Amino acid sequence: MEEKTLIINDYVRKKKGITPLEGKPLFDEITINLKRENKVILDFSGTKLMTTAFLNAVIGNLYKNHTSKQLKRLLGFKTSNELTIQRIKRVINTSKLFFKDEKSFNKTFNKVVYGND
Repeated sequence: MEEKTLIINDYVRKKKGITPLEGKPLFDEITINLKRENKVILDFSGTKLMTTAFLNAVIGNLYKNHTSKQLKRLLGFKTSNELTIQRIKRVINTSKLFFKDEKSFNKTFNKVVYGND
């Protein structure tokens, strides 16, 4: 197993990860490395802003094809920004719930947000 550090600022403009589309190349690079059983370190050093939308595209979507156990073993983070850490934790927790049972999650979401049953 190799360890691969991905510098987030190499994948974003102006040290900001904003849209899901911006996160796609990074997600693809992470996925390639995870398939090879490489440990991936995401280095957020020097980033200014990471939106939840960007982090969902990069990290949250990993839970669709990987277990929490796999990701805990193969994915690490390096950051100095407390807000980014909080957003990463929120994205991970929400993604675990979502991909565990998408149908139930969507039903609950629609009920809470839109009042739909």
